[in-house]
Amino acid sequence: MPVVETWLRALGKRVPKDVGLAYLEVTERTPGASGIERESERVGAAAIDLLVTMLNHNQRGLPAFDNVLLIKGTWVEGSTLKKCRQPAQGASSRVAAEG
Repeated sequence: MPVVETWLRALGKRVPKDVGLAYLEVTERTPGASGIERESERVGAAAIDLLVTMLNHNQRGLPAFDNVLLIKGTWVEGSTLKKCRQPAQGASSRVAAEG
């Protein structure tokens, strides 16, 4: 059991009934957790592509300008969050009208 869930259980809290948890990194060490599973293979492939590009252009050391590459993770629907109810028909338009 992950550490945070152990702490919550020691405090008498139940996941997800009392407290919902969304993990920023779902792994094999967090089975059944709700959260984001990062795409490790894609991140590694992008790192290799960057390294090969730098070597082909004879670039060494830190780049003069930072580059940012975003590889989106995948949401994993687990058991550490309550299931969301669908809003009632027309609820979103009612909230917008009242706001």
